[in-house]
This record gives sequence, C-alpha cells and structure tokens, in this order.
Amino acid sequence: MRHLAYKPIGRNCVSYAIFEQLCSRLKLGVIKKSPEPVSGGFTHKMYALVTSTGKYAVKLLNPQIIQRKAASEKIQLAEKLECILDAHNI
Repeated sequence: MRHLAYKPIGRNCVSYAIFEQLCSRLKLGVIKKSPEPVSGGFTHKMYALVTSTGKYAVKLLNPQIIQRKAASEKIQLAEKLECILDAHNI
C-alpha cells in the first residue's frame, strides 16, 4: 500500500500501520487520504478513513477499557442496539 504522511495526534500517537493492516484484512481498498481524527470519542479514538472503496468510520478501542470484565458485555449490547436502530432506519 502507498504510504501517506500521517500527523500524530498529541500524546496519543496512532501508527499509520494500524490503518494499513485494517484495510488489508478487511479488503477496504487502498488508503487515499490520511486518516482524520473525528471528535466526540471520550474513551476510544475515532477516525475517518477514505479508501479506494469508500469512506469508513474507524473506532480504535482503548485497551485499558477493553480489559475490564464488563467491557465485552457492553460491546455486545451496543452491537445489538445498533442492529435494532439500523432495522428501524434510525
């Protein structure tokens, strides 16, 4: 994949390689624009990712949060809620 300049965000630098691996594993295409941070995330980091196949929202989960016992249950509940909202076009 082509390497683009990536600007680290403050103290929480994110490696460009993470986005390349994501695109490769999920067959999202070639990155066309450096990932842009999206505001609003409190415990996790959100990025807008533009590739040759489309524009994606990428959530990088905070490892300190994910290691908590209840995190897995909450993630599963959030995914169920997302499906319900999607089914109702919300």
